[in-house]
Amino acid sequence: LQAEPDAHLPAADGEVVLICQSGRRSMEAAVFLWDLGYTNVASVHGGTTAWRGDGLPLVQPMQSDAERDFNERYSRHLLLPQLGIEGQKTLLASRVLVLGAGGLGAPASFYLAAAGVGHLRIADDDVVDRSNLHRQIIPTDASVGEPKVLSARARLLALNPSLDVEAVQARVISDNIDTLLEGVDVVLDGSDNFPLRYLLNDASLQHGIPLVYGAVERFTGQVSVF
Repeated sequence: LQAEPDAHLPAADGEVVLICQSGRRSMEAAVFLWDLGYTNVASVHGGTTAWRGDGLPLVQPMQSDAERDFNERYSRHLLLPQLGIEGQKTLLASRVLVLGAGGLGAPASFYLAAAGVGHLRIADDDVVDRSNLHRQIIPTDASVGEPKVLSARARLLALNPSLDVEAVQARVISDNIDTLLEGVDVVLDGSDNFPLRYLLNDASLQHGIPLVYGAVERFTGQVSVF
């Protein structure tokens, strides 16, 4: 409405009623329209929250279970003009390789799954140790001794069951790096390992895939995108 009011609204004296969840955003839009010369604009005080609280009628649109999950789960993303429906669909169609399921890879993959990145391939050959639990947010105490990638897959699917999470329990070396990179859109290096860092750089250049790099030591961290 604010970007193209003429494309959506009737004449300047036509009746316009605006509503949002709380009434704040609709009121801001109403003031904006008044300033443009629209003379018959109203905002519903309290928004849909007050409407529901007063027991006024509501009609839910007919949706499949998948459509309802999409709209509810990603509702905050859908409100962002920089993302919206098409951006969220792009995330769902994306494939990300996460190397390392530890202090860097665990929180990164957790938020990638929460954000709705549709396919995650996670590679790590380590198992969960109790000393991991204070900073690696995916495993629980019951996961101690379990391969990190299997723990990650179970936890991420519990968070967002519609995703495709591929667990690769293997050490990443030159013999398997090309296979791991096959079909992915972005590589996330959470290994914090110098030899693997250089191997990933060479492979990402060869395949033309963006590389997101992270490293940490004590209270200092680095992150870059190549």
